[in-house]
Amino acid sequence: MGRSAALSQGHGAARREVAAVPLPLPRDRPEKKQALAGLLIGLQCVGRAAVVVDEQGEIVGMNPLAQPFVDALSRTCPSRPSICSAASGHRIRDLVDMALRPAYAAEDAAAVIDLPGAGRVIVRATNVRLVAPSLFEEPRVLLEIAGLGLDSLPAASFLRRVLGLTVTEAEVALALACGATASAIARDRAVSLETVRSHLKTIFAKTGTRRQATLVALVLQLRGVSSPG
Repeated sequence: MGRSAALSQGHGAARREVAAVPLPLPRDRPEKKQALAGLLIGLQCVGRAAVVVDEQGEIVGMNPLAQPFVDALSRTCPSRPSICSAASGHRIRDLVDMALRPAYAAEDAAAVIDLPGAGRVIVRATNVRLVAPSLFEEPRVLLEIAGLGLDSLPAASFLRRVLGLTVTEAEVALALACGATASAIARDRAVSLETVRSHLKTIFAKTGTRRQATLVALVLQLRGVSSPG
């Protein structure tokens, strides 16, 4: 894949090129751009779609894997592309704002979003300044985006080994990662909703998560290091 990827401007307009590595913003120091490029390329190498935005939601950099998601999320901005749209942009905006809060908790900045043309995705936001504050002096948020589906998930046996889940707990976690609700899981397994909620409570305790979106983000993170069954 090339070093740049096209970003749709919508309304049939001509397509604009967005660098797969950070855009050359004048205020960014060379070492900052190099660090950001390394971050995006590293995530690309492990199969993760990633976009870095500033506090306004404008794209600072992205890797090629993020292109389909960015096409579904973006709209034209006067200067640089922005991760926002009438349908889903406010959800991304909320995640960016959450990641930039002083009392930010990493596990809370994740959400499942429906994208036109891209289906259901999980988006996780990380404040890049928490990783390297000396390099990233200005607000920067890393958005990791992954589609929800069986092809993007680790094996149930891997979840059992790594997270210490039982067979049932691993299956419930995978069902959630595929976009199923607790009620749907209860129907499919012919058990009560309270039983599923009990499983979820145990899963949250074992994985150190508190919300379903955060659990899904964790499961999807593991896909890059999992091995078959």
